[in-house]
Amino acid sequence: ILDPLRMNDTVIAIPSRLAANVASGHDDSLEPTSDWTFDVLAGTGALRSTMSDLLRFMDAVCDQGSPIASIIRPLMTPRDQGGLELGKPHPDGAIALSKPGGTGGARGFVKCIPEWKRGVVVLSNASIDAVVDLGVHVLNPRRDLISYPKEVAIDPGSLARLVGRYQLSPNWVLDVTSTGDRLHVRRLADQPRVFPTSEWHFFYKSAPLQLTFEPGEDGRAARLLLH
Repeated sequence: ILDPLRMNDTVIAIPSRLAANVASGHDDSLEPTSDWTFDVLAGTGALRSTMSDLLRFMDAVCDQGSPIASIIRPLMTPRDQGGLELGKPHPDGAIALSKPGGTGGARGFVKCIPEWKRGVVVLSNASIDAVVDLGVHVLNPRRDLISYPKEVAIDPGSLARLVGRYQLSPNWVLDVTSTGDRLHVRRLADQPRVFPTSEWHFFYKSAPLQLTFEPGEDGRAARLLLH
């Protein structure tokens, strides 16, 4: 794919000519973080690319006469016709190819509707789901953007009353901890920071999720609602 499309800036090892172009990564709380490195699993995400190269790739996906047309065609072909059927039906009837992904402090999203001859690439040096939301909206403006709340300043001393373990389901417990002026909520295998809209309401910057703490009679949080 890279050679016939002249995607010369898509690489695994960063050459010296591109070293100054590498963006510093951030986690889903927008804190600086280190890049991932790969060994035997390099095929899962070791390639690093640029906006120009990925847009060149999108052009080729939309062009039935491109050097990679024979590679793309099976992706769009139904399984009962011998294809892989990776393309998903778009609400307007066309078939769309898309791929979100992320490594370390980066997130990317590509989506293409070959029938429309339209594709979009969104790259971010932060691991945030808003990248996908933005890409879907740019490709089809009729899809509204998800709105995120605005962070406000609160008294760090108020966080102590929110710390605890909250059981949302039989197998899902959220661990809430605080360090200084920051509140962290363990969700699955990570522990991202959440940001306040008030002393009892918080949101994730990494995903369209919000939290509401409900106070008990002792003034501490007795319940947690996940929106």
